[in-house]
Amino acid sequence: MSSVAISAMTCEALKQMCRERGLKVSGKKDELVSRIEAFDSPAAAAEESADEEESDSCELGDASAMKAKLQAMPLADVMKIAKAAMAELERRAKSGAPKAAKAVTAAAPKKNSVAEWQQFVLSYSLENGWPTFEYKANRKLDGVMTPVTIEMPASELVDGAYIVPGSVSKKSPAGVQLSISQAMCLAKKYWSSKENSGERADIWAAFQETQPQEKIVAVASPSRPKMTLAALQQQQLAAEAAAKALADAAKAKNALGKPAPKAKTLVKKAAAPKWTCADDGNMHAFEHGGVAFQRTFAGYIFDAEAEYLGKWDEAKQCVDSTVANPFED
Repeated sequence: MSSVAISAMTCEALKQMCRERGLKVSGKKDELVSRIEAFDSPAAAAEESADEEESDSCELGDASAMKAKLQAMPLADVMKIAKAAMAELERRAKSGAPKAAKAVTAAAPKKNSVAEWQQFVLSYSLENGWPTFEYKANRKLDGVMTPVTIEMPASELVDGAYIVPGSVSKKSPAGVQLSISQAMCLAKKYWSSKENSGERADIWAAFQETQPQEKIVAVASPSRPKMTLAALQQQQLAAEAAAKALADAAKAKNALGKPAPKAKTLVKKAAAPKWTCADDGNMHAFEHGGVAFQRTFAGYIFDAEAEYLGKWDEAKQCVDSTVANPFED
């Protein structure tokens, strides 16, 4: 998106773009614009690194001579040497493992969120107005909450703001603007990503330009570490000597009637994390029983097509459909 287009957006829309990029949302409009432009056009910094290979040698001598020396030592010293040998083998195995190759990244379009698209339509409509469209709401008819279809008239511009025609009153002297629940229905009219069709492909394209790009990471196949035959034989001799020393030590302890205690592993079952989201007034992904929904911070539940279902009852773990839609006038 160009700098001019970003500068023309409202502070709320700029803050939403900052949230999507993991940036701070505080500050004036100029600061938000600068923050987004810096994120979208980072200076390419050349990275140079050189992999250093460590080489060390250890002369172990003849295996039989080493065995004789170990047998002549006290048991406590043999155990220390055996532990040190095993630690050295593990260190060499890790250092000799191939280093991870640098990732090669390529931009790929991010999968667009329904909630992000609906929020974009709301911001766009408040800045540019909206046409006549129909939206669904729950109304109490004869004491029963009933879903009805309501026609929203095209917006009118009053004192620099787009509002619902005829909504200026003592209670709302500035008029009533489009709500998030109404913007949900308008978003479906403008474009449906599920059906890949709609009336406003231009607004959908503008929304996609605001979305950050994911990175596809391709890692080159690591090369095998170089090792000479002599070094391999030395490692094998050291491993055999360490294993023999540990076996002898275990036998000696058993002979004294002090068997080595077995390690006990206690596994604590982690509690299932409680669902939560940011208190930002937007819809967030929520899943229950393998079904995807949208949920606000206050607990109001909508389906994938932005149809209002009710409020989540945390105690009963279900949706209370008797609760009215708070976004409706």
